[in-house]
Amino acid sequence: MLRARKYECSNRFRIYKYIGEHSCGVEHANSSHRKISIKVIVSLSVNMYRDGKGPNVKEIERAMFNSFRCSPSYWKCWKGGVVVKEMVRGTTENRYSCLPAFSYMFETLNVGSSYSIMVNKDNHRFMYYFLAFGACIKGFAHMRKTFFFEKLKEIVVDESNLCFISDRHKSIANAIVNVYNHAHHRYCMSHLGENLCVNHHCEDYFYLYYNAAKAYSLEEFDNHFVEFKNKCPAAAVVLKYDIGFEKWSRAYFPGSRYDVMTTNFAESLNVMLIDERERPPYILKSMGNQMVPSAKKIARRKMIEGHSLYMENVTGDGNQFTVFGAGVTAYVDQLEKSCSFRKYDFIKIPCAHAMAALRSKHGNEYCISIYEYPSPLYKVESFLLAYLDYINVVPL
Repeated sequence: MLRARKYECSNRFRIYKYIGEHSCGVEHANSSHRKISIKVIVSLSVNMYRDGKGPNVKEIERAMFNSFRCSPSYWKCWKGGVVVKEMVRGTTENRYSCLPAFSYMFETLNVGSSYSIMVNKDNHRFMYYFLAFGACIKGFAHMRKTFFFEKLKEIVVDESNLCFISDRHKSIANAIVNVYNHAHHRYCMSHLGENLCVNHHCEDYFYLYYNAAKAYSLEEFDNHFVEFKNKCPAAAVVLKYDIGFEKWSRAYFPGSRYDVMTTNFAESLNVMLIDERERPPYILKSMGNQMVPSAKKIARRKMIEGHSLYMENVTGDGNQFTVFGAGVTAYVDQLEKSCSFRKYDFIKIPCAHAMAALRSKHGNEYCISIYEYPSPLYKVESFLLAYLDYINVVPL
């Protein structure tokens, strides 16, 4: 505490009372304390932690105002939150020092898991940490996802049916090229589109880019891209020459790519099996040839679209068809599970043209037989196997 009085004929002050140690507790703080210290903020914030989760800066500011009718600066509230977090959870250095013990316990409790810690050779400071769940590694045999690269290759086989989708970060592209020789790499059309809007200001014609990116046939792609090129020539040059069509368009992409994110299927499966989770062997036996709900919905929609089409059996063996309707002609090969419009080839679920051919081939058993033609990745059994193993929590 410091008290001083100004001289009447001078700008100087005379200190008449000074106490170096501030002993006032939080209960004595009020709106007259303009400079509330970080210690006061910490004393209040530490009581706001529940189950290891503490307040953010906005919540600290609100609590300070409600308790003391004062508004400390954002920086002071943030600093107080950092101090409280270290009091409750420990310092960053302490948490990093626990990584080896945590990783060992995790690998012990989750058989088949893999981890790696990389530190700087000179100063021994932390650089990278890699952790792959054993359950996810086993599930990958039934479903394709993307994760890391060098460590990923130890558990995920490099094959032509594997596809990585990412933004245009150079380190990601270089890592895939150097580590995976057979897998394919594609840019996320959403991230790429956002970059085009920012760098080339083509927001008004953004839909033309998406139409070209989502086109399945080369003819459809060319029509949309020419229209986009006329509206945004600079962006079209980047897409064609700097990036390349094969990196962002369906029509030119050489690998396998699926149209539905796996998390959608997982959530649908969780809802469907909510009462059956305790009996996985029975479920696996009873599911038979069923598809997960999201894939089944797509198949049903394609069935309806295929009702308006008519076809001609080209070879007479019930496998190759020419499908007419809606002003277009498509060629379907049931043995190869392909269509000249390429939608069947990419999504791995029969398109409307393929559905029309299946109706001609199977007749009255059409509604049942369609479940034999989608990729096995869409079967309920595949998703059950992918999420079959448990992830055990490491006690802290």
